Amino acid sequence: MVHGILFSAKLVLVALAALSLSSCASARQGDAPQFDAIVMDRTPLYAQGPEQTTPPDAYLETGARLRIIAGGGDHAYVETVSGQTGFVERSKIREQGGL
Repeated sequence: MVHGILFSAKLVLVALAALSLSSCASARQGDAPQFDAIVMDRTPLYAQGPEQTTPPDAYLETGARLRIIAGGGDHAYVETVSGQTGFVERSKIREQGGL
């Protein structure tokens, strides 16, 4: 009976390891968002848009990595590595291409 329990425990561990590896494989580079833009100068981030009447929701520090979601005109809608989204001046960011 003890032998059967040990065999079952080993089987469970092997299954868990296989699940863990398969979840890692699904996070290939092509599946992940590309944070290939960088903040050139400390800049405000506006959650509601560049014309919002309240103060900025945050400030992005020089060197912060971003993903540009949409970018037309003077501002781009971006996402930070930490998941924060908002609008920043396009002149304050530079696209790096595959960071």
